[in-house]
Amino acid sequence: MGFQQPTGKSTHLEFSRSMRSRFSMRTAVSPLRNGCRRVCYTTSMQNPLFYFFGLSLILLACFHAAALTFSLYYIYLWLDMPMHVLGGVTIALGYHSSYVLKKYTQRLPHTLLATVIAAFVVGAGWEAYEYGVGLVTGGLFSAADTLKDIVMDCAGGALGFVVAKAIRTL
Repeated sequence: MGFQQPTGKSTHLEFSRSMRSRFSMRTAVSPLRNGCRRVCYTTSMQNPLFYFFGLSLILLACFHAAALTFSLYYIYLWLDMPMHVLGGVTIALGYHSSYVLKKYTQRLPHTLLATVIAAFVVGAGWEAYEYGVGLVTGGLFSAADTLKDIVMDCAGGALGFVVAKAIRTL
């Protein structure tokens, strides 16, 4: 059978030697019974962009959660600028690490303009979300702040493009 129960008191399941060889982690897709397929993660995990994207996404989420929890956006009014730059970098790294999913993204250009456009689209969507939730009240100051935030997203996208190109040459 595929799984063997260990003889000790541990209740976890272990792969037998035949199952480990059958599901070789060197292949991108492993066949299973009944024609189903299982995607192995090593193809994307061997890509260093994938790790940098994950790290930047975790950092962005942790910093944003801390800033919301401790009201840091209201104490330090400048804090949203580096957060938007980090968001743009995260978008760019995610965009460039998506080439692993070649079936879906093989036609996407990985140029500076395409990366900045991706950061612009996601940043504009974030600003629309902020407006919809009620974080932005309207007026001239809010329009200037929204424009500044989108520019910071685009700058972060350009910085992320440079970082992604540097990582790809490693």
